[in-house]
Amino acid sequence: ESGLVIEVSEADVEKVIAAYSAGGVPCISIGTASPGDSIKIFVGDATACIDEKTTVLRDVWEATSFQLEHRQRNPECVAQEEAGLKSRKSPEWKLSYTPEPTDEAIMK
Repeated sequence: ESGLVIEVSEADVEKVIAAYSAGGVPCISIGTASPGDSIKIFVGDATACIDEKTTVLRDVWEATSFQLEHRQRNPECVAQEEAGLKSRKSPEWKLSYTPEPTDEAIMK
């Protein structure tokens, strides 16, 4: 089945769900974004079914690709690339301007 994941402001979650529901499109809140280097996934009101560092989950995600690459490329180069992922840092995003809210007239 097709699906869509969208990110909206917490203040708008209920309005977005209501708008999709009014259009006959099922819509539920599945989570929130949070700072830090870990990922927690909850299903319903249960405890987290996934609670792990992003780097560990990325290693699991990339494992199949690296296994294929070991067969296709120089294994030493693949090992270096794989090891490099563990110490890779996210870029520091810096804006060259000060963001301002979009005028309400434009948003309607």
